[in-house]
Amino acid sequence: MMTGGPNRGTKFRVLSFHFHWGHSGAPGSEHSLNKHQAKLEMHVVHYVDGQNPDHSAKSVVGVLIEVGGNDNPAFSGIVSKLSGGALSGSQVAILSRLLPNDWKRNYYAYAGSLTTPPCTENVQWIVAKTKVYISPKQMEAFYQLGRGGHALKDNFRNPKIDPNRKVFENRC
Repeated sequence: MMTGGPNRGTKFRVLSFHFHWGHSGAPGSEHSLNKHQAKLEMHVVHYVDGQNPDHSAKSVVGVLIEVGGNDNPAFSGIVSKLSGGALSGSQVAILSRLLPNDWKRNYYAYAGSLTTPPCTENVQWIVAKTKVYISPKQMEAFYQLGRGGHALKDNFRNPKIDPNRKVFENRC
């Protein structure tokens, strides 16, 4: 459940989360901070609590993910599943562990659209200012993900620049 921030008193419930990335070594985030795209971006899609998820207004939390350092334990279960491994109960991702600790205080917010079909315009975006890091090995699992032996490439939409878009910055 998510409340507060730019969504004011509206209660939102998590619907799903997914990732966007580019081809090996290239950026793949759909947002940029200071004109820099990250290697990976996670979207946590929410809908208004008590409404039909297919027809409800959405709020999406975007988190930029960079490559560097050691394995991130919060992503171990996801990476295991991407690599064809089995998940045990102790490895199932707890969403709050995937997000930066300060995402509710340090973020940018704007009204926009979904970046995947149906690309509806009823979305309140919240983009965390703090990045999350995973290891090169963990990122490689995303690069190798594919069907029929072919790696998926560039499953992201380039950032859309709109000079008229009003972006709210929250700093705490």
